[in-house]
Amino acid sequence: MSSFFLPPRMPPVGEYRNIPANKIIYSETNAHYQQVILDSDETVSVRITSGELFSYLCGYNCFYQCGKAYIVSLPKISRITGNSVVMSNGHEIFVPKSSISGLRSAYFDYFEKI
Repeated sequence: MSSFFLPPRMPPVGEYRNIPANKIIYSETNAHYQQVILDSDETVSVRITSGELFSYLCGYNCFYQCGKAYIVSLPKISRITGNSVVMSNGHEIFVPKSSISGLRSAYFDYFEKI
C-alpha cells in the first residue's frame, strides 16, 4: 500500500507529514480537526473535514466512513459487534445504526477481494 500524503493546504498542526496509508487505524472528528490514529499509537491532528479526508483515502479501497465522525481502516478492524467495531489497537468505535450494515458489507467485500 502506498503512502497517503496530507494535502499541502491542510497540514497537521505545525508540520507537513507523509503518512503511509497502511499505518492509519482510524480517524475521528474533534472540533473541526481530524484526529488520525496511527498504529504506532501516534495521533496526528489535521484541520480538514471528514468528507475531505475520506476523499483522499477512498482511493485505497480499504477505508470506510462511519457516519460523520469516523473513518476506519477495514484491515485494522478486529471485530464488528451489533453497534460498534473494535480496532486493532483495542479502541471501540460506536457506529450509527444507519452505517453498520454498510460497514459489514464493505468489510466482507474487502476481504473477498484480497
